[in-house]
Amino acid sequence: MSVGNPLLVREFDEAIDVLEAALRKCPEALWEASLWKVERTEPGMWPGNDEPEPGRTDESIQVFSALWKVAYHCLFYLDWYVTIEMMATPIAPEGSFATPEFIRGGVEEDPFNEIWTLKRPNHVYRRELLLQYLEYGRARARRVISSLTDDDLAKTCGPNHPHASKTLEQLLQINLAHLREHGGQIRRFLAKSQHA
Repeated sequence: MSVGNPLLVREFDEAIDVLEAALRKCPEALWEASLWKVERTEPGMWPGNDEPEPGRTDESIQVFSALWKVAYHCLFYLDWYVTIEMMATPIAPEGSFATPEFIRGGVEEDPFNEIWTLKRPNHVYRRELLLQYLEYGRARARRVISSLTDDDLAKTCGPNHPHASKTLEQLLQINLAHLREHGGQIRRFLAKSQHA
């Protein structure tokens, strides 16, 4: 039986609205600004042997907190976590998730390099592209969430999922909190920058 989930759809819409407003209001001069200082001690930032890979510096890793990169990260996971098929099997079947073609190939799709540090993006995503991905994610979230049944919400993530054994309902709440967290970070950063 479908529960409709109008409250959850509305909560996702509101969180997406916050992110969208921040992306639209962001001055071009702040698009690549770092929201926080990234430390080399953060997971995935620096090789375990403390030997930097070529081109990786304390300055270069600041891209991981760049406004555009945080927004892309947030939108990628909005998209990924509403892919019900990703939960259905212990190992997601090949081809069960793909980003839309217009944004395919982003660093979140294959985030680690051969020495298990996070890959640095090789280009900056422009505002129009991220707004297009935002609208794609909003439509997808609305469609998926509004069609879920009680049985769907009770399904659990497989053992190889990053949130193994959590229910879909819990996963959607994690996704919503993630959207709110990053949308809020961007909004606060922009507000603080205007008053600086």
